[in-house]
Amino acid sequence: MQRESTNCITSTSPTTNNDTYSTSWLVKLQNWFASWKPRKTSLVQPPIYCQQIAESETKLFEMFVQQRWERRFVELPNGELMNTVILGDHDKPCLVLTPGYCSGIGVFARNLDTLSQHFRVYCVDWLGCGASSKPKFPLKGTVEQAESYFVDSLELWRQQMGDSLSKPFILVGHSLGGYLSAVYASKYPENVERLVLLSPVGIPHAPEQQTSLSSPSQASSAQPMKDDERVQQYRRKYRHWIALFTWFWKHDITPHSVLRVTGPYFGRWLTMKYAHRRFQHCLPEAARVQVAEYVYEMCVRGTPSGEYALNAILLPGAWAKQPLCDRWDKVRVPTIFIYGEQDWMDYRAALALKQQYNSFITDIRRVPFAGHYLFLENPQDFHKQFLEALNSTTLSHEESTT
Repeated sequence: MQRESTNCITSTSPTTNNDTYSTSWLVKLQNWFASWKPRKTSLVQPPIYCQQIAESETKLFEMFVQQRWERRFVELPNGELMNTVILGDHDKPCLVLTPGYCSGIGVFARNLDTLSQHFRVYCVDWLGCGASSKPKFPLKGTVEQAESYFVDSLELWRQQMGDSLSKPFILVGHSLGGYLSAVYASKYPENVERLVLLSPVGIPHAPEQQTSLSSPSQASSAQPMKDDERVQQYRRKYRHWIALFTWFWKHDITPHSVLRVTGPYFGRWLTMKYAHRRFQHCLPEAARVQVAEYVYEMCVRGTPSGEYALNAILLPGAWAKQPLCDRWDKVRVPTIFIYGEQDWMDYRAALALKQQYNSFITDIRRVPFAGHYLFLENPQDFHKQFLEALNSTTLSHEESTT
């Protein structure tokens, strides 16, 4: 039985408790003395905004998760809390799931039952995002400062989890979470057994029209990847919206701030329109309504924090200011890339990376009938590709060490 840190606030999924408790005077006296002892974080309640977001997240889990799960608000040494959901047996390999931008661990609700059959699953919201604490973000800081804000807090979270994550684990990141997971693996490679990047941002260089926005030190002599015809048509069709979004991006106006300004009625209407249009092909109406409410709660609750990561780390168009392709020599961990076939992230970035770092990039896969949220849009095929890729990576690693 593994020991896990008690430095957290916990709650569990609904379950029937048939335990009986002694009511003897001795037990009561012991409890009275214990109540006067200095407490650690078990007495620290998460901020109201964390609880509100977590409640909305719980409703998603109740729709899709049948397995027993546990929520913890894990306290870091600086007093900040990181929202964590755990499920699966202790004796299974450890898998850590991290969400992307403007998102939270609730987006993995359709995957947790299947994944927990194979792994001890730890879902964690990045600091400043989801239902985690939202401390001040280094808005005008460097790329390195912005990355450290997330990556170092993830390492502190791992340390607070105790023995359960003392051994190397499988780290999975989606979108911006994939970018940050790769940075974590480059900084703390001893903690990561394998890295799985789901439609990650920030891999290739920016197109030529964007390179002028980066500093000379961030520019590269390598040729940027050319867009395919599908992406060009998309940009022509929505050029006015893209121009408006780019202007917002440059002026630190985030989707969160737009929803806060529009108020609860119009803001919820916007997220509802987004959820219905984005997920009408893969989620029932009740689930789309709850996804919309979940997104709204994440965006408007608490003070602005991790939402500024987009501007700090990426250029307009989700191109990295310091692309990972220039730093991949530091990610010395077996890595799997998985994209959706209708993904707006270009899988060819991973193909180009594999040509240079073939020994570390073990597999590149695409999930059919799925876009950027491949695990949410087509969970059956995603699970198949995910598990097959991990199994083949394990076999390849064992063969290379024999």
